[in-house]
Amino acid sequence: MSYRLAVGALSAADDHGIGVPSQLTLIGYDNTYLAGIRRLSLTGVDPVSRDVGVRVAGLLLERMADPSLPQRTVVLTPRMVIRSSTDPAPTA
Repeated sequence: MSYRLAVGALSAADDHGIGVPSQLTLIGYDNTYLAGIRRLSLTGVDPVSRDVGVRVAGLLLERMADPSLPQRTVVLTPRMVIRSSTDPAPTA
């Protein structure tokens, strides 16, 4: 969920007396600075965009220095940033 949508969802939940995270859990994707704003405090998936940019720049510079380098696939693992829009997972 984009963070703009999350703000609308939080507002609508508040208007209808729905508790976040007790009755509704919200999770965003991209972990922008907005996610950390105290009122929003949205749990989110951080796609490690900075790491992606650094890695891409390095690969581009390597390819420019040696165009014959083979094509490569690089996988970076996103990370979950837990904030107050989610409760701990229930135990079995």
